Amino acid sequence: ENGINLSRNFEASSERPNMIFLQGDYDLTITGTIVTELVEKFANSMTSYEIIPRWGTMLHDSINIVSNELVWEAGYEYVYDPDGMLIDSNEVVATEFVEITLLEYYRRYPGKVELMSFVTPYGINLDLGMEGKIWYFDVTDYVDVLKGLKRMTIELGGQRQEDMDIKFLYIVGTPPHDILDFRQIWRPASKSYQDILADRAFEPRDFLMHPDGAMFKLKSVITGHGQEGEFIPRMHQFNIDGGDHEYQWQLWTECSTIPIYPQGGTWLYDRAGWCPGEPSDLYEYDITEHVTAGQVHNLDYTIIFASGSTNYQHSQQLVTYGSPNFTIDAAIINVNRPNPTAAHQRFNPACSNPVAVIQNTGETTLTDLDIEYGVYGAEILSQSWSGSLEFLETAEVILDIPNYGFWQGSSNTFTVSISNPNGQADEYAYNNVYSLTYEDVDLVDISQTPVTIECRTNNQGYQNYYAITDIDGNVIFERDDMENTTLYIDEVTLGPGCYKLRIDDTGDNGLYFWHQPGFGSGFIRIKNNSGVPIYNFDSEFGRFAEYEFAVVDMTGTSEIPSSESAISIYPNPTRNRVNIAHQGMDNTRVVASVFNSAMVKLRETEYTVAGHDFLNSIDLSDLPSGIYFLKLSYDDKVMVKKLIRQ
Repeated sequence: ENGINLSRNFEASSERPNMIFLQGDYDLTITGTIVTELVEKFANSMTSYEIIPRWGTMLHDSINIVSNELVWEAGYEYVYDPDGMLIDSNEVVATEFVEITLLEYYRRYPGKVELMSFVTPYGINLDLGMEGKIWYFDVTDYVDVLKGLKRMTIELGGQRQEDMDIKFLYIVGTPPHDILDFRQIWRPASKSYQDILADRAFEPRDFLMHPDGAMFKLKSVITGHGQEGEFIPRMHQFNIDGGDHEYQWQLWTECSTIPIYPQGGTWLYDRAGWCPGEPSDLYEYDITEHVTAGQVHNLDYTIIFASGSTNYQHSQQLVTYGSPNFTIDAAIINVNRPNPTAAHQRFNPACSNPVAVIQNTGETTLTDLDIEYGVYGAEILSQSWSGSLEFLETAEVILDIPNYGFWQGSSNTFTVSISNPNGQADEYAYNNVYSLTYEDVDLVDISQTPVTIECRTNNQGYQNYYAITDIDGNVIFERDDMENTTLYIDEVTLGPGCYKLRIDDTGDNGLYFWHQPGFGSGFIRIKNNSGVPIYNFDSEFGRFAEYEFAVVDMTGTSEIPSSESAISIYPNPTRNRVNIAHQGMDNTRVVASVFNSAMVKLRETEYTVAGHDFLNSIDLSDLPSGIYFLKLSYDDKVMVKKLIRQ
């Protein structure tokens, strides 16, 4: 049986064998003999390496091969009978022992600092307008990094979509505290969760804390990628000097409320640390209580668990600050409403109560201050704030206004100023004023009320709720508990004032989402009493959508102010005359009326459009600087345009 298999080591030959054939009678006796056949085990290839360091250079450490040899693993050799049954074993004693160890080596790259992380919006069917969108990032922590000659890059693929500009805005003055030191803890990189858990990436590192540091801050931006890494929330940790972790957070971001919507792709699905068209989540931790200036401390990052296709893009930084530069100081750092920037697009334009953001930039706890606010050329209002803010803490302050008339000044410039922190003189006045230019809301003449809300639900009607509220947040009308695929028509009577129409969707997928066709589609819009649409909501709005508008009283109007592509008005702002250009309105009779900000009619003129292209003008040179409204009435239609007289 074994003879058939013993065919190894034979060689082919071209020589003819010399054979003799015999014939006769013979006796055959078969005697069985058991022969032990030795089968050689497979050898193992063993390679030894050494690391040649390249200290003091920008070269990677070299990994050299020292030797390569064949070795056999010690253990037992086994004896089997012809039937393949194990009948014996013999121990093979090792003659040498090999310990497999890890060799540490370094790869060296130019230093890299991540100034900001931003995921560009998904581009299919995306409309960012002719002027695009602007996002602002505070890069004060990188002031020393940005000095001198540096190479700046936009990386990771998003730079190949839209055209992008980067501008640095420099604010001259004294910061709340000076930046003494900045460290990029680990080089920004994308690593798998296996490498992170095994400390092959973002391993523990020792840092000597700046001897003059008064405050130490960790900054962390992490975004998850891969099927599981992007769409599964995970717990992340920071540890200082071993033991229990000091900081832990779940990396997860709500995407159905982002300001830039709708986008292409699956933009409204929540993700790990990021959303398309949004800055990546920034986590900041004040670690001052856990470290000592002038001492060495170990910083470590890890994740608790992950699986599947999971990797994380990282940037972790350590910033050291000096002591506060002021004892008593407060700052106004932003105005969230009104605000025309991309970050506040879901809530603007707005005519409701302004929202300002204040910050304590002094060492003493901030407990109260005075606020003045108003539109340029209009009445200045004031109110007081009280609370408790420690150094660098912030608070949103809702500023009360009496009615829509608050917004009627000589320009669209809104200014907020603060004073008297803790009833004392502010030590630094240059951060006490904040001004911005806001966008107007749409105007609806009171004669065009009551308005009508039309809403057709999709296959998930129970998820929707909508309401109209006034400037104080009082609910004028609301509807919920809606049926599926049902058209609701609600008539709402409104007096002069500022109003908000808001629709909410508890499923976070609006009235339509292309990626969930089984839910169907719906719509919501608001019309005037003539059935002309005032505003159509985009059905793909995610969790909610808002629309603010103002009802005004213009005597004699009979139609809602609405845009007409056949009419253009320029220049605006103007110093004297305003031109009214008509196109394709031959023989149309037009009544042009000018109102002041109190809706008092100042003048009125009538004319007939003669020809396909017709130009008329109105002289405003005798009127004082300020905001006015031009109403054009023609063919049972009305157009209202806000004018600024400089």
